[in-house]
Amino acid sequence: MIQPQTHLNVADNSGARELMCIQVIGDSNRRYAHIGDVIVAVIKEAVPNTPLERSEVIRAVIVRTRKELKRDNGMIIRYDDNAAIVIDQEGNPKGTRIFGAIAQELRQLNFTKIVSLAPEFTMGKDTIADIITSIRNDNEDLILGYVSGEFYQRGIESTKVKNGRSNARKSARRIPKGVIHVQASFNNTIVTVTDVWGRVISWSSAGTCGFKGTRRGTPFAAQTAAGNAIRAVVDQGMQRVEVMIKGPSLGRDAALRAIRRSGILLSFVRDWKCVESRTDSKRLYYGRFILSPLMKGQADIIGIAMRRALLGELEGTCITRAKSEKIAHEYSTIVGIQELVHEILMNLKEIVLRGNLYGTRNAFICAKGPEYVTAQDIILPPSVEIVDNTQYVASLTEPIDLCIGLQIERNRGYSIKMPKNFHDGSYPIDAIFMPVRNANHSIHCYGNDNEKQEILFLEIWTNGSLTLKEALHEASRNLIDLFIPFLHTEEESLHL
Repeated sequence: MIQPQTHLNVADNSGARELMCIQVIGDSNRRYAHIGDVIVAVIKEAVPNTPLERSEVIRAVIVRTRKELKRDNGMIIRYDDNAAIVIDQEGNPKGTRIFGAIAQELRQLNFTKIVSLAPEFTMGKDTIADIITSIRNDNEDLILGYVSGEFYQRGIESTKVKNGRSNARKSARRIPKGVIHVQASFNNTIVTVTDVWGRVISWSSAGTCGFKGTRRGTPFAAQTAAGNAIRAVVDQGMQRVEVMIKGPSLGRDAALRAIRRSGILLSFVRDWKCVESRTDSKRLYYGRFILSPLMKGQADIIGIAMRRALLGELEGTCITRAKSEKIAHEYSTIVGIQELVHEILMNLKEIVLRGNLYGTRNAFICAKGPEYVTAQDIILPPSVEIVDNTQYVASLTEPIDLCIGLQIERNRGYSIKMPKNFHDGSYPIDAIFMPVRNANHSIHCYGNDNEKQEILFLEIWTNGSLTLKEALHEASRNLIDLFIPFLHTEEESLHL
């Protein structure tokens, strides 16, 4: 039974995944909608980069309901979910494919295009009625349903006994496909197995497996928890699962290996997903990304290339030179300043800048003591900004003026400059232009020997001058640019 605030799945490939009904089209006092009725709904979840976006208001026609549908011939039909198809103002579907079974009532309501796209609209009215009649003649007490285009017996197996009466007993629940959720933290690992509709089938954790204290966050504890959770669903016939992993600890990899060794087929969609992202500070971003499935050997090729591009091909902005007339040499002291000149240069080296500039730009530090000099006291050009204004530079203990001229450059990698090249009172600063502080990749294999596939995990740490998404896009773009000359090579230029 569909009414306002009811959530529905989307049974097409229009881009929307989940809807919420906000109005039933029809009479003003109409409250409930059934199969074939048109509703106004809002998109609660949508696929990225598709024409339909989240929070967009659309029209949809209901094609499946959990509420039983009674037909004139006495047949009762019920589905496992509430589902709808997105349509336009003329009643035509916006998608090009329909997923799952739909009711034949849509044909009677002139939704012929939707019916033609449905793959599970096969059984006619007469055939179904004949089946119902024959079943009812055999057993009057049989409870039937209709899920995903097939008749089913709601947890009851009917066995004939000698006196002609039926003996009903519950049968084991068969779940061929499910979802495994792994939440791996530093203190515990929780593994939950659900069906495709989100209903929990089995779960386990490192704590319930007997691990205590710091041992609950170990990879062995995660492996044991995953094995216990999977053991119960294997007996119920689960053959294929999707794995959703979340958390920063090493238990995520151990749990994934345990799932792979259980014999259950892992189904992944090749997609570049961020499975974990956090901001430890203004100058430290962390992200973990996954790409799957890949052919054997592809993950290693992509992982090595992306790591080298992230560490060596991205440009960054740094302070490369400092100049002051009061400084005698790099290791001298200035009256009224607590730090040595060398320590001030090291503090300037650690300042993280963000900006797009070409060539060199000048900046200045002007401060008057007594006070603490931080990065916010630097006067920068318009195209440059400071990531963390609280970075410490120096401490002025007396009422003196501190004026330092700075030179800012944008480059890649790192630069080491020798002091002997400068004789005008300026001092070079060894610059680390790399916005990515570290990058690691790991590979996990699954499947049998004939169809072995790989999963690539990529971890990235940035200094805050680039977001994780910007770092990935720039590294990927730089790799693509390296191969463009091969795409435009003319045949006459090749001498074979």
